[in-house]
Amino acid sequence: MTKKNTPAHSALVPDTHNRDYPMYDWPTRHHAILEHTAGREAGVVFIGDSITHRWGGAPIDPSDTTPKTGLRAWETFFGAWQPLNLGCGYDRTENVLWRIEQGQVDGLRARVFVLLIGTNNIGINTPPEIRDGIVAVVDQLHRRHPAAQILVLGVLPRGATPDDAGRQAATEVNRLLAQLRRPYLTFADIGHVLLQSDGTISPETMPDYLHPTELAYRAMAGAIHAHLSDVLGVVNGVPIDLWPARALTPIAETVDENLYVRHVVVSQVVPFLPPAEKANGTAILVCPGGGYTLLDWTAHVERLARRFNPAGIAVIGVRYRTSPPSTNVPGDALEDLRRAIRIVIAHAKAWRIQPDRLVGLGYSAGSNLLLVHASTPDDLLNSDALHRGEARLGHMALLCLWPHDKPVSAYAIRPDAPDAFLCTTEEDPVAPVAFSQGIAAALRQAGRDAAVTIFPKGDHLAFNFRENGPEVDWTPAFLAWLERQGLR
Repeated sequence: MTKKNTPAHSALVPDTHNRDYPMYDWPTRHHAILEHTAGREAGVVFIGDSITHRWGGAPIDPSDTTPKTGLRAWETFFGAWQPLNLGCGYDRTENVLWRIEQGQVDGLRARVFVLLIGTNNIGINTPPEIRDGIVAVVDQLHRRHPAAQILVLGVLPRGATPDDAGRQAATEVNRLLAQLRRPYLTFADIGHVLLQSDGTISPETMPDYLHPTELAYRAMAGAIHAHLSDVLGVVNGVPIDLWPARALTPIAETVDENLYVRHVVVSQVVPFLPPAEKANGTAILVCPGGGYTLLDWTAHVERLARRFNPAGIAVIGVRYRTSPPSTNVPGDALEDLRRAIRIVIAHAKAWRIQPDRLVGLGYSAGSNLLLVHASTPDDLLNSDALHRGEARLGHMALLCLWPHDKPVSAYAIRPDAPDAFLCTTEEDPVAPVAFSQGIAAALRQAGRDAAVTIFPKGDHLAFNFRENGPEVDWTPAFLAWLERQGLR
């Protein structure tokens, strides 16, 4: 018979271990964490087992030989938040409880804890017992840090196939964790980003079907970052994957001497937000140009952000798929654009954006992509769980609009197309004035507002932002249009 106040199972009993000494020196790792965390301030603190430890990051012990497989993703996605890594190899819930009792988090000032624990309890404890252990850790963290948010990650999938006993146990633990309801707690089951379409795990993702590879850590980081940014705020320039379930695709993109990004496989949005005190709710969703074969990212996105952020306008770049390797342009790019719109709408409150003040802006092929959006029914993503509603843009700016070798009649403007600002030059052979004027007329015919600005001089790159601004400054006319639209 269980005595009063005695935990009913091992997942609740704080305990030490040294299961794989001398290959892994658990006591030394524990003391290194204790020494490093005292008096520290951190935006986010990760707590867990070897999967957490292998992210890398501080605290760093020169004698620690644990592979830091996820370090690149750690620095890219979390580095600006002063992250701390309190992962210890081979840990179970009871070991994390012991470490917390010994003061590992007592000297910290943390805004968010990210907890990933439980996989090593599988085979020893039942799923309800593992849930109990995880909840006990959450309770201890909250008792010591009542103002902090706690992000509990689901136990990651393990085993090669869905019918693996360990996988099924992890799934049941996650089902139980998803039922938790506490104002300071968020549960996120990110394991889907590690699975193939048939539910199997590839050796390229987890060679031992337990520990992630560098590619897998990057996919996990993108999924975790999306949750953390809503609490800690967006770090400008840090990408958010449009399709986390596709994030395991090896990144093949290159940046050439002209700063053109090529071979985009993993599509993303990259936010550049103005200071909170300046934000006016308007956001520009930028589709950079490059003929669907490259993205002129620096000239069309990053420098644009430097121009508009001081005016309180957010700039969000869309890193859409290019050809090669895509064999379906602009279809893949359109799918990415509509997903990007949905993601921005989903993050609107945290990013201080008003969805009805979202403006799509494109250069050349990016303008063509927005035109394709305005003339193609939004039926490509009916199964998209992120947003069942339309990928709605109320406004768009089409700079140096490229016809993509098609006549105006090839673009059947939808009645709900965005109102438009079109801008080109008389000297641009790639973006003929007649085409922009024809599209403007088609927009008006569909009942949309369309304003056209034509400059007498300037080639196809005249609107590109260089270090000192564009050769032909289109921004005053654009800002005046925003004013007329009620967006400034």
